[in-house]
Amino acid sequence: MLIREFLGEEAIKETVSIRESEMNLSEGAADPVAANSLMVDIEGIHVGPTRNFTWYTENALKGSIPTWTKPYGKPMIKHHNEENGDIIGRIKSVEYTDMDTLSKTGALIFTVNVPDKDGKEQIQDGRLKTVSIGVSTNDVKCSICGQNLALKGVCEHKKGAKYQVEGVEKTCYWVINSMAGKEISYVVVPSDPYAMNRKIYNVPSNIRESEEKGVSNLSENLDKTQEALVTEDGANPVTVEPEIPAVNDSPDVVTLKSELEEAKANLEETMAKLTAEKEKSQSLQQQCEEAVSKIEASGVLLQTTQKELKDAQDSLKIKEAELVTEVRMKESLEEKLQSKETELMSQLIENYNTMRKVIGKEEVEVTDLQTRTRESLSDSIKDMKSEIGNITEVRNITKVENPTFSQESKTADVKEAKSISNVNLEERLSNVIGRLM
Repeated sequence: MLIREFLGEEAIKETVSIRESEMNLSEGAADPVAANSLMVDIEGIHVGPTRNFTWYTENALKGSIPTWTKPYGKPMIKHHNEENGDIIGRIKSVEYTDMDTLSKTGALIFTVNVPDKDGKEQIQDGRLKTVSIGVSTNDVKCSICGQNLALKGVCEHKKGAKYQVEGVEKTCYWVINSMAGKEISYVVVPSDPYAMNRKIYNVPSNIRESEEKGVSNLSENLDKTQEALVTEDGANPVTVEPEIPAVNDSPDVVTLKSELEEAKANLEETMAKLTAEKEKSQSLQQQCEEAVSKIEASGVLLQTTQKELKDAQDSLKIKEAELVTEVRMKESLEEKLQSKETELMSQLIENYNTMRKVIGKEEVEVTDLQTRTRESLSDSIKDMKSEIGNITEVRNITKVENPTFSQESKTADVKEAKSISNVNLEERLSNVIGRLM
């Protein structure tokens, strides 16, 4: 996959990948440095996101260093027009640094030799200032789903769009983990706003252009060059570090600035959310620890409660057994009481009819007497007892013989009658009444 870091429709496209393993990084002669040319130090690409929503990792930048100068120095062109554009210079060296960069992140510093006349003029007057790199990669992944886009093709997530991932809104980036350099271009609007010229040096006319010495002797010659470039007012414009390009009034630049501000705001918002999530996580952790302590305490309480419950259940079983015994005893007593009451009622009815016979009245049917209460029968018996006590004469009871009795029976009856006649009838009646009451 080919990546070009400038804002435009053709910034990224699929192409035949260049693998580092296919390159001979040890062969190739050093490119000469032309006399009267320019040497330009360029802060070309930085670790982190670009306005194209690509994200360069530190490993990608560091790993690409050999590919920029071997087997040959990659070209410096304009607007990524590598098909038919003019080459205005070549990359001589590349190094990685995270010190004093414009973005405050790690960056690749390109040292480029520019012999082209128009190129030198436009660099020195500031027309050619901002840059963009062109690289190929076999390891670029979607930050949302992790799919390798170079090997498996583009996924369903749109670069720059926002998606909800586990409840958090995230922007989709293409994360570049490795790359190989193809070219560096001067562009009008770079996707990396900090990619630009940092220092410009004039190469003197007496520089040795042999392959053996080439760039190796530049450092001692550039000191002399700086002295020669001092102007009449004492300023040395080529050694002054450039400022970050001012925003133009064009609609495109205004839009890009707005997008950049929005991206910064989104970043701040994301950081605030992250801080809030961390605080929430710490709070939840504390709550979890407290919950665990409560659960442990509840476990002890549960064991105690279970023991008390078991003791209560055992006690309840004992009480239930005692209750059953008491109920059975009560039922037995009620049955005995009922039996006694029935027996007593029968006795009262029997005594009642006996008393009636004694005073010469007819007996009453048992079923009729059973409807009466014990108190009523007792009162009636008392009344009949009083009535018997008021009798002043006791009639002699004449025994009536049964004609069916045998002679022996008659003789026995006569003897009994004689015996009875000798007993005081009033005393016997009193004894009967006493037994009935």
